[in-house]
Amino acid sequence: TAGDGSAPGDPDNVGQQVAKIRGSVLRLDVHGADGLRRYRIPPDNPFAGKDGVRPELWCYGLRNPWRMCFHPERGELWLGDNGDEHWEMVHRIERGANYGWSAFEGAHVFRSANQLQGPTLEHALPAVEHPHTEMRSVIGGLFYRGEKLPALRGHYLYGCYFTKQLWAFDYREGRPGKPFLIGEVPGQPVDFSEDHDDEVLVSCLPNHVFRLVPAASSPPSRSWPETLGAT
Repeated sequence: TAGDGSAPGDPDNVGQQVAKIRGSVLRLDVHGADGLRRYRIPPDNPFAGKDGVRPELWCYGLRNPWRMCFHPERGELWLGDNGDEHWEMVHRIERGANYGWSAFEGAHVFRSANQLQGPTLEHALPAVEHPHTEMRSVIGGLFYRGEKLPALRGHYLYGCYFTKQLWAFDYREGRPGKPFLIGEVPGQPVDFSEDHDDEVLVSCLPNHVFRLVPAASSPPSRSWPETLGAT
């Protein structure tokens, strides 16, 4: 992946400039070279051979994609994309798609003067998005397939760098369910991975890796104080 590398708000609409590799997902064949390139362009890349379009592009119109994963059964490519002013996105990546940045932020118009450009003029919507009242910097995750958290099997797990919260949505039926909170980590999450038993590890700044485990018990219930003095 490559972020737009631009100033906040992407004033030059870099996300829609397909002559650059920024703001995109790239697909490369690293088992070879082609002239000065230390890699080859797969011949079935969507824009291979098109004038004015970098052949490395698999899709474009992304702001700052952070962490990809493949669905373990469906083979789909998923990623988290950091938004700018209002929204954080999770995308199911499609071949040749244009995710709209910076004409759009997620499903919403970002700057009406910025128009969709390049070979794909159809706006691909996010699979899931969060307003900044919920999340401020999405960290893409993975699909849970372990045994210790049975209620989360088949769910996509991801998080937020700033709030330190972890989220999930159900994808067992092949369409995203409503996102919900599953926990919080005592550090800023930057990556999700699996151990040999497919259980989830969350890498966090400044220097920790946490294992995701079930809560030991429900939080104790608290009775409402009867008087102000008892508050």
